[in-house]
Amino acid sequence: MKRLFFVALVVLCFGGCSENQSEAKIITELKSRFAGYNSAYVSIADKARNNQVLACSYRFDGEIMSYFLMMANDSTFYVEHNDGARLSNAASGYDSWAEFSIGSPGFERYTRSERRAYIGTDILFFEPQAVSNSKQIRLSGDLQVTAFYDVEKLSDAFYDYFGEFGFEGKLDSLYSVFIVNNTDNSIRLEHFGTVNEKNVHYLIEVQNVNSVDEIVRPPFNELVRGRR
Repeated sequence: MKRLFFVALVVLCFGGCSENQSEAKIITELKSRFAGYNSAYVSIADKARNNQVLACSYRFDGEIMSYFLMMANDSTFYVEHNDGARLSNAASGYDSWAEFSIGSPGFERYTRSERRAYIGTDILFFEPQAVSNSKQIRLSGDLQVTAFYDVEKLSDAFYDYFGEFGFEGKLDSLYSVFIVNNTDNSIRLEHFGTVNEKNVHYLIEVQNVNSVDEIVRPPFNELVRGRR
């Protein structure tokens, strides 16, 4: 698995935070808030390569998670639809959807407490034990938290997450801008950095919070058009 190291600048602007809270507590509360969303659209873009590497709409019906997920890199793509009773997936080279129903090998059901990987709270990664310096300031009513990491102290969890999206090499420096819109609860997170003098730039967005009414599986031919 490819590795990723980072330094983070976090900007937070959601209700209930104050300068008296630690950065770890602020982000922990944000993760808890994100976990409580009933639906959303989540995306990750590798802006340095101009690639959309993940896009997913999800919603919860009771405790059951349904979603449509797409992941891609320069040469391959993978898609997955799950309505809680049937899982369908396809990848580069497929001629049709592969389908799995409850009880069959290959089927997985996800819930609020056990979410599909890459679209849970792990998307809001933060490791307080690796922070070497941090500060908080108030700007125009928004709370800005700056956290700088000792890149040698980050765990494999973060490396593994971004390694799935094509990251290569050892990051020399990185900062992140983390903004939560207090009006619509959307989240924007950007990682900026360099590796071997090359730019690194990931954009993570959580949008359409609590407004995804239906998860639709598109026709296979429409999905793979231009990708085979």
